[in-house]
Amino acid sequence: MLVSIDELQNEYNELLQRMRPTPHRYSFLTERTDDGSPHVEVCDRMYHFVTTERGLEISRKSFESKEDLLFEIVSLDTFWMGVDFEFKNRVENLDCRRMIFAKQLELMNLIDSEWAKRCALKIEATLAEHPYVDR
Repeated sequence: MLVSIDELQNEYNELLQRMRPTPHRYSFLTERTDDGSPHVEVCDRMYHFVTTERGLEISRKSFESKEDLLFEIVSLDTFWMGVDFEFKNRVENLDCRRMIFAKQLELMNLIDSEWAKRCALKIEATLAEHPYVDR
């Protein structure tokens, strides 16, 4: 059974509080903004994570379970938190993804260790195709 947008919003907020993110930096959008920010839709007995930009739908990921949707949203948030961390702590000649992915996994572990393992598998798949390049 699908839960409402409000219930998803509340669960998302609870998950993010485990990481203590920068206040008002990460949000759960429920309407399109057409600026490249993803939003959530609940329709056709599915959860949808949709990105629109300048009136066009850029991507749509559909999920049957709220857990899979929330994992997708939180994975994206933790990735961008990792980017922020790397930017503030940059190490010359080191592939920036090393620090980004490490921070992302650290944050995912604060939320759920199983989600961290799942995230690590996605990172491993990315690195198998696009290995680190340190200079």
